[in-house]
Amino acid sequence: DALSIYPYWKDHITKIFNSPVMINEVILTGGLGTGKTTIANVILLRRIYELSCYSNIPALFNLMASSKIMMAYFNINLGQALLTGYGQLKEMVDACPYFQEYFKRNQKKDSEIVWPQANMMVRFASGTQHTIGTNLIGSVLDEANFFSKTEKITEAALQVQDKAKVIYTAARNRRKITFLSKWRKSFT
Repeated sequence: DALSIYPYWKDHITKIFNSPVMINEVILTGGLGTGKTTIANVILLRRIYELSCYSNIPALFNLMASSKIMMAYFNINLGQALLTGYGQLKEMVDACPYFQEYFKRNQKKDSEIVWPQANMMVRFASGTQHTIGTNLIGSVLDEANFFSKTEKITEAALQVQDKAKVIYTAARNRRKITFLSKWRKSFT
């Protein structure tokens, strides 16, 4: 619901989508409870909406019509992804009139948000192995920083941060190779 979004975030979302230069990556930072996950979901939903306005989404990127377009919602583990941002995203899709009337998802699937009419999906994931071989157009890396600057940095925390870096780099490279130059051409 737009009324529950902090004005600070509304300003930033407006700048992102009204920018004269196409913004391909957004990094949200801030303290706990400031709305970063919600805003990431709003941005992702906006991109899904934009794509849904086309009858053959894969063709926008010179892919075969049968190609599946995927977005991933990464978290440190699958259970956490389902409980946090991905679960919220699914609830937002299901509560949005546009997605209820005009761009309906397959309600029989909960492990993925699937729009069969567009060969498009959002899948929750905890590692790069969940997106191998896919046409990954976008992703959210949620809760990537699990320790504050004042905490003692442990080996486990460093391993988590290394995993987040690997996921980020792999997702960014996959998106860049398959979509980035074609996306710009499609939306200009």
